[in-house]
Formats: sequence, C-alpha cells, structure tokens
Amino acid sequence: MDPIEEANKEILWVLRVLKKTIEVEGYGKICVINVNFSDLMLEYPNSPSLTNIRHIVRNQLEKKHKVLEIVDTNNDKWYGSTRFILEIKEQKFEKLYKEYEPTELKGKVNLKKDHVKFLEDKSTIVVGDLECPLLPYKNEFYLCKVMFNQKVNTPISWDFIYKETTGDEGPKNEWRSVYDTMRKVNKRFMQKFNIDYKLFSWQNKTIKRNFGT
Repeated sequence: MDPIEEANKEILWVLRVLKKTIEVEGYGKICVINVNFSDLMLEYPNSPSLTNIRHIVRNQLEKKHKVLEIVDTNNDKWYGSTRFILEIKEQKFEKLYKEYEPTELKGKVNLKKDHVKFLEDKSTIVVGDLECPLLPYKNEFYLCKVMFNQKVNTPISWDFIYKETTGDEGPKNEWRSVYDTMRKVNKRFMQKFNIDYKLFSWQNKTIKRNFGT
C-alpha cells in the first residue's frame, strides 16, 4: 500500500469510530462527544498508532477539514492525550465521511457532466464535489501538473514529461518510470471516483489526458 492509500485508510478509521460514537450519543443542536481512543483501538481492529490518531484529529480533521473542534483533552500535554472531548460540525463531518467511505458513494461520477481538474496548490484531482489527493511534489503530482497544462486528447511524449518533472533529459529506457507513474494515477483515479475510465492513456510512449478541458 502506498503512502497516500495508507494515510487515507488511517483517516477513514478515525472517521468511522467517530461516526460510531456519534450514532450512540446522537447529534444534538451542538454535537459534543467524549472519545477515548485507547478503548476504541481495542474495540476496532487495524487502528493507526495513537501518535497518528492525534495527528489526524488535530491536523487533518480540526485544522485542515474543520469538521470538529477539540474542546478538551485528559492531559495538559497534547502528545500524552488519549481521551478527547470533541465538538462535531455535523454537515462538514458527514460530507468528509462520504468522501473517504467508499460504500457511501452513490453510483458513479459522470465524467461528461462533472468537470475534471487538477488543483496544483492542493495537489488534488477534482471531479465534481469529490477529491482525490496526491502526495505533493512527488512523481504523480508532477505528472498531473504537466498533463493538465496540456490540451485534452493531446499526445505528450514521455521524454517531455520526464524533463518537465525532473529537469533532466533521461536515458532512453526511462520511459518506464513515466509509464508506471501514469498507471498509479489511473488506479487511484478509478478507485477513488468509483469509475471504469482511465484519466490518462498510453500509446507509442506518449500520454494523453482523456478528460477535462
């Protein structure tokens, strides 16, 4: 499993256990839940480490996505906390949960109707209201950056892509690394958006982008 998939899997674990806790305590006008992740790690398998859980709660869910607010912890030192009192932002939480929970996706996206774009500042492929994040400043990011600066359905030679992403000419057999990067992006794109179509196509050592403007 690559780093993006592993990180998304850990975020989904946290979202799932929070949702279970919310379902027990119920949404109110203000939804505040008391969560002990040490207990939940015993109850729900394949949990992230406590260090990663703290990172997800504070940096991903509170600061980045703003789906909750940390009201209190059971420890003055953040790194020692296992129990949290969290105020959940209901609508934002449900929207984020549906983005990460594959079983919650309703049907498939419509690539003709939903505009496909790449947000360079967020390192994210966007289709409609759904997002597919990529690790910033890695091969997949640079491939998308190059290809979304070209016209759709335009074949782009592998060596141009390689030079644009690395600054080097690259040996003749380096086309394989470009091809492998394209395959990884296609796989992530198809899985994330629950579709059977590839974002990029390969022919005669060129890549063309199939969707977007």
